[in-house]
Amino acid sequence: MKSKWTKIALLFIIFAPQVRAEKIVPNFQQGVLNNHTETKSVINRDLTIYEFRTGYSLTVGGVNVKPSTTNIAPSGFVKTPGTVSGVATTYVMPDLSTKPQYSIVSEGASFSYYETLETPGIKSMTKIIEEQTIESISDSTSTFQ
Repeated sequence: MKSKWTKIALLFIIFAPQVRAEKIVPNFQQGVLNNHTETKSVINRDLTIYEFRTGYSLTVGGVNVKPSTTNIAPSGFVKTPGTVSGVATTYVMPDLSTKPQYSIVSEGASFSYYETLETPGIKSMTKIIEEQTIESISDSTSTFQ
């Protein structure tokens, strides 16, 4: 036996309104679309370049001179703490109080003497500051008819 709800559902199916599909026709109108875009980028660079001398160089020489001590180079080292851009470092140099002494070989004759010391540390520093600006402008137009 059919239930009451089944009979009601059957009646709805039999007497349901018809469903029809209709064509959809787009309705475009004519017109113009303008687009303007501007962008600007700024790039800043700040470079600091350090060149270090990692050791020392002691040069001694001349004409008509000779060492008057037994050593020809300083003995011992001196450690000096320091910082470069906030970074701690220690420089090691010869103890200059022990460097050799020189004397003239033939007194009265001409002579020359030179002494050069290049210590460890910063040999050079290069600072580069650069600003680069990039601008872009774009215009486009679209026409609909």
